Amino acid sequence: MWDVKFNSRCRHVASGSKDGRLLVWDIRNGTKITDKVAHEGPIHQISYNAAGTHLITSSEDSMAKVWNAEVGEWHQNLGKEGDSGHHAEFNYLGDRILTVSNDNRARIWE
Repeated sequence: MWDVKFNSRCRHVASGSKDGRLLVWDIRNGTKITDKVAHEGPIHQISYNAAGTHLITSSEDSMAKVWNAEVGEWHQNLGKEGDSGHHAEFNYLGDRILTVSNDNRARIWE
């Protein structure tokens, strides 16, 4: 595993791995919500929105992806512009995402 995060309500935990696999668990009952290859490269970071309902993964494959954390379904890709997916974070309100890349670019997504 390369990153692991609790959601804000401490109901779920998500992990990202070197093989691009995303796992999300319901820690109240130990149920696996999702286990899928989410990226073509290692997942470097996972970030939940403040409500804990969505998460974003960022990967070496230059992609950031938004997921419905409660059911483990893909929601949206955030472009493949250079290295846009090396770091991604929700703002506090959860209505914007900041991505940062190794080529010194930052981008805000709405």
